[in-house]
Amino acid sequence: AANDYLIVWCDTAGSTQSGLHTTYRLSADQEEVYLSDPTGTLLDAVHYVNMPSDLGYARVPNGTGVMQYQNHSYAASNDNLSGIISTNILSKLTIYPNPADNYISVSGNVSHISIFDLLGQEVYFAERVQKVDISSWKSGIYFVKSGNSVVKFIKH
Repeated sequence: AANDYLIVWCDTAGSTQSGLHTTYRLSADQEEVYLSDPTGTLLDAVHYVNMPSDLGYARVPNGTGVMQYQNHSYAASNDNLSGIISTNILSKLTIYPNPADNYISVSGNVSHISIFDLLGQEVYFAERVQKVDISSWKSGIYFVKSGNSVVKFIKH
């Protein structure tokens, strides 16, 4: 339902445990998770690399913000008031909103960014930029690179 959430355990337990468990696992090394509606329209996507043990990875604030590592929030809202450990420090590249329609904001200690499409073609480059107009871009998945950091975003 609207403003609700669903917990899905990706742990191979299937129907042998209570709750919604998958028959597959997600690797801590690197994974991508896509959420789509019944027509196949992409609603959201998450990409992570080197997931730390015993932390959650969630949109903060709950369901709308940027992805952050945090203490587990099982059956609770992902909210800065709930004891979140944010590792999105100023030196890290952060892109928001994600997904986006008209623009993306860039935060972190970045001197320049390059944006690539799924084919690896550079579609944008700028120095000391904080906002990028993407209103005329095609819908799809893009990668923003700055130094050693790469962040994926979805253009609706």
